[in-house]
Amino acid sequence: MRLTVALARNLIRCPSGLRLIELRTVPDGAVFHHWEFLHNPPPVQFVLNPEEIREFSPGVIGGGEIGLLVEDDAGNILKKKITLSDLTAVT
Repeated sequence: MRLTVALARNLIRCPSGLRLIELRTVPDGAVFHHWEFLHNPPPVQFVLNPEEIREFSPGVIGGGEIGLLVEDDAGNILKKKITLSDLTAVT
C-alpha cells in the first residue's frame, strides 16, 4: 500500500513522515520559505499558519496563490496551488 501526503485546510499529514515542505511563488516557482525535517522519526503532520506565511511573503495577499510542495519520507510528492484563505476556510 502506497502512503501519500494529504492536505486538509491547513493540516498536512502523512503516515510515513514528512521530510520537506516548500512554499513557492506563482507562477515562477521560486522557493520563498521551507521546512526540512532531517531527524528520525520525521513528523507525521504539520500545521501551516496563514499569519506566519504572510510574514514570510509580504507580497502574498488574501487571494494570492502560493505553490506548495510536500515530500514525504518515501519520496512521494504533493504539489498544489493554495491561497491563504484556503488554509482557514471552514469545510
